[in-house]
Amino acid sequence: MSRRGQVRGLSLFERLYGALLVVFPAQFRQAYARDALELFRDRYREEYRRAQGRGVLLFWGRSAWDAIVSGVSTRWDRWRERRGSAPSARPDRDNGARRRNPLSAIPGDVRYAFRSLSRTPGFTAVVVLTLAVGIGANTGIFSAVSGVLLQPLPYDNSGDLVAIWTRFTPESGYDFPKYPVGSPEYFDYVNQNRTMEQVAAVSSERLALTDGTAEPEFVTAGYVSSSFFAVLRVPPLLGRTLIRADDGAQPRPVYVLGHDLWQRRFGGDSSVVGGTLDVGLDMAEYGTRGEIVGVMPEAFAFPTPDIQLWTQLPLDPERTWRGGHWFWMIGRLAPGVTYEQADAEMETLMAQWAVDHPDHHVGHGLFLTPLLRDMVGDVRPALLLLLGAVGFVLLIACANVANLMLARSEGRRRELGVRKALGAGRGRLVQQLLTESALLSVAGGALGILFSLVGVRVLLALEGGTVPRAQLIGLDARVLVFTGVVVLITTLVFGLAPALRAGATSLYEVFRDAATTVTAGRKRLRFRGFLLASEVAGAILLVIGAGLMTKSFWRLLRVEPGFRSENLLAVRFSLPSRSYSPSEAVRFFSDLTERVRVLPDVENAAIVSDPPLLRSDVDGRFHIEGRESAVAGEFCCTGGAVTVGYGSFHTLGIELIRGRLIDETDLPDGPLVAVVDEELARRYWPNEDPIGKRIRFLMTDGPWATVVGVVANAKFYGLGESYPVYYHSYEQMVSWTGGFGARTMSLVVRTHGPPLAVAGPIRELVRAIDPDLPIVWMRTMDDIASASVARPRFLMTLLGVFAGVALVLAAIGVYGVISYGVARRTHEIGIRMALGAAAGSVAGMVVREGLALALIGVVVGLAAAVAVTRMMTAFLFNVQPTDLWTYTAVAGIILAVVVTASYLPARRASRVDPLTALRTE
Repeated sequence: MSRRGQVRGLSLFERLYGALLVVFPAQFRQAYARDALELFRDRYREEYRRAQGRGVLLFWGRSAWDAIVSGVSTRWDRWRERRGSAPSARPDRDNGARRRNPLSAIPGDVRYAFRSLSRTPGFTAVVVLTLAVGIGANTGIFSAVSGVLLQPLPYDNSGDLVAIWTRFTPESGYDFPKYPVGSPEYFDYVNQNRTMEQVAAVSSERLALTDGTAEPEFVTAGYVSSSFFAVLRVPPLLGRTLIRADDGAQPRPVYVLGHDLWQRRFGGDSSVVGGTLDVGLDMAEYGTRGEIVGVMPEAFAFPTPDIQLWTQLPLDPERTWRGGHWFWMIGRLAPGVTYEQADAEMETLMAQWAVDHPDHHVGHGLFLTPLLRDMVGDVRPALLLLLGAVGFVLLIACANVANLMLARSEGRRRELGVRKALGAGRGRLVQQLLTESALLSVAGGALGILFSLVGVRVLLALEGGTVPRAQLIGLDARVLVFTGVVVLITTLVFGLAPALRAGATSLYEVFRDAATTVTAGRKRLRFRGFLLASEVAGAILLVIGAGLMTKSFWRLLRVEPGFRSENLLAVRFSLPSRSYSPSEAVRFFSDLTERVRVLPDVENAAIVSDPPLLRSDVDGRFHIEGRESAVAGEFCCTGGAVTVGYGSFHTLGIELIRGRLIDETDLPDGPLVAVVDEELARRYWPNEDPIGKRIRFLMTDGPWATVVGVVANAKFYGLGESYPVYYHSYEQMVSWTGGFGARTMSLVVRTHGPPLAVAGPIRELVRAIDPDLPIVWMRTMDDIASASVARPRFLMTLLGVFAGVALVLAAIGVYGVISYGVARRTHEIGIRMALGAAAGSVAGMVVREGLALALIGVVVGLAAAVAVTRMMTAFLFNVQPTDLWTYTAVAGIILAVVVTASYLPARRASRVDPLTALRTE
């Protein structure tokens, strides 16, 4: 179709059209006649393929009429300009648009856009890559938001499910925003509420499977009330779930297997139902040998993804002490009941509980939260923060591409003017240019999806287990629809303004700009300068956010942990209650510790209830002798309780401040002793010596323990927390509590070299003592420390990447705008240098103009950052969201980038040859 002979009548109509161009001024014919004829040929071929016959004749008639009208209009505008009056503003004519459906022109517009973009492969590649970065980042983060926050829970009518926890406000004497529930609270709420269809109690523990059919192993078990499965409405795959008869204070143990455990340990044998299973746990009343009553379907796991089986939670309706809290609850709203109604009822019940039980329910009560939000936890604001950050990246990318499109449209003003002369109205030109923008967006979106596939894998590698429901993150229909919407919005954001400006091109402006290049160029630079300032503002906002997170993370890493993490290994044990009585557990840990201490490369070893950095809930409430009780109960004070064996402080490297440590002289049946840290001593004995004071913990009627020493603060609850801690003796605790906490302990080992070098020998020692005992886990303290800061490291890394991308895009934008300005002002610069301007002054002028545009963006960005970064307060550690140092440093970095990006075109401007510039013009 490209050869003239293949399109009938083209040669004749082309000659006739060329003759009609005489109505245009001579200047137009000299400059644009060839372009006008080429465009006429392209449009004729397109019309011939579309309609032929009568359609070609109509096209010729419209083209001839439009050429005559445009030529006369152009002569009239030039005559009025010579008379001193500007041409009147009037709407463009678009006869063709009125006669034809705009949608019918889309195929032709797409073909023309492909040809046009293929002639500028460098421009097309830069635009597509820029858009792909912005769209891909948004797609990747939204896939995380979709999977974690928007994907419904896999249960029937999951929106009706709620989580129920208890809270302690400062009015109660404590400050626990989210705390487990106690048995009396559970039974009271079940009996008194009217808004829940079903309520269930939920907890989880790790236990050892020792049934003899396979190697012993530790699994996570869900301890639930019999109503648990009815609340979630999940039927079993085989057998049954728990029933009311299974509940009770000390029920016969029954087990419901998870699908994975059933397949892995029992080979998917359906006859397993009705068989028995041996387990062991620290609490003997949980049961050991019990009946397998059912198997759950594949992928069902609650309350955590690693749950392998379920058994009944020992709940005693006769237990009336309201101080014990050890599980949480889930509920399903009754038909027709809204969450707001259930929440209002909860407030009413809590007010009545405060009257009925003033010693326990002043500042202490239950609260509701949607189950999905509860499971997501505090990752929700983090993901929304990242989504907002990538939104700014996309806006910066769009501003950058809009600048490129404006520059390209400036270079196509001749083409657009000629198309106007051929009768294309403003609407047709805008449609054609938006079609090109849409093609670029679609290509950028397609490449962005590929980028997001890689980005999601990187995101999952970086999150380090800190993002719940991470297994649901991926590309699905919702994510693809989101990407399509982003592509559409992107097309409008970066393509509409350039298209409208270019669509307004008239032949009069083409002639006028040819004579007044500098003036017209400066006017068009204003809008490009606005886009540049927007890019800089967005970039400074993102870089400030990344800077705050980086400073926060740096300060977090510099926190003194209070112990030595190097060359330290932690090994977790949970002895089966079936095999170990409390006294046998004490002998096991004593024997193991002594054997480990004499291993080569071992410096010291001891046992501790929890290694540092791994505690989560502050549950160590205690009372000080002689102090009045708190309003809500017998305990006046709050601190973390840590059980230690002999040598734990030396092994961990916790420094003694005054007094003494727990040692071999503190016999199991002797007077109870305790050691407190500096934070607890400062908080509760600010002007006293705590040595010799007595405290009571765990039981309100238990024995008093004498404080014998004060040690340095050690971070058991994370580097960012400063909870007070008190320590008590392992053997003494087992003795006076009758075995509480005896079987679940951790061995900490200080080595002379790499700690994992002794991992094998320790496993051999455990097998020698008890070949059926599995190790729960074994980790170096360096790994534990790294995992404890995974969440802030994850946020800092992603924000840093987005800020870096924004900074690069802003630099490219500055370079593009300044380079375009230099190119448009070559004639002016030549005149300046011909009149004696030095190269340095010309370069300085260009750099100053770039800085002037950037400073507007810096001011706007700083003002926006002051408002926006306040939402980051919860993510920052020891850093204010308006940190002056960060703001100043980021502003300096941005300005340095702007100066660097402006310097290259400024140097090119300073090397302009005046004679060449003037001769070119």
